[in-house]
Amino acid sequence: MVVVVTERQRLAYIKYNDKRMDLDEFVQESPKYYHYTLNEEGTELSFWADKRLSPVAGSSLLYAVPRCSGYNYYMKHHTGKWDMLITAYNCHTNQLIHQYHVSEGWQMSMDELGE
Repeated sequence: MVVVVTERQRLAYIKYNDKRMDLDEFVQESPKYYHYTLNEEGTELSFWADKRLSPVAGSSLLYAVPRCSGYNYYMKHHTGKWDMLITAYNCHTNQLIHQYHVSEGWQMSMDELGE
């Protein structure tokens, strides 16, 4: 598939995707503990949470961020296959819980994050 956009449209899409990845609802759920990092290329997402993370915040984090990152990857003129590495940590212990690539499909249960 080839998508053709003007420079103005390209910049608007990037801005829209960046806004979708802001994830205020995720951080606001537990500002003392919940946080995430996303590398500049949009290929690595690490997050710290526990199993009390709400379904809305969880789906924003694990569906919207990868999707928007993938779009931005190409909108920012990267080439080659895009695949995000997702790393989950328990926000209280900093223990690594699970790590997988988006291309592998959903690989974890939020219960794995623990208390």
